[in-house]
Amino acid sequence: MVPASPDGVGFSEVAVQIAQLMKMNPWTQEGGPVDGVTVLLPIRFNLAEASASTSTAPSAPPAAAKP
Repeated sequence: MVPASPDGVGFSEVAVQIAQLMKMNPWTQEGGPVDGVTVLLPIRFNLAEASASTSTAPSAPPAAAKP
């Protein structure tokens, strides 16, 4: 896992929550398994937009997209 930047503002915890909602196809296009493959998924949070929000309540993570 790549550390979050900046550290200590909760980005890592939210990224883990979002990752739990994601799904991937366990097969390659050629039909072989992807077992053991490392997947890097950069997740970027825009802190400037979040701090400009008028709501003080935390929002729920976005709903998972359906294929």
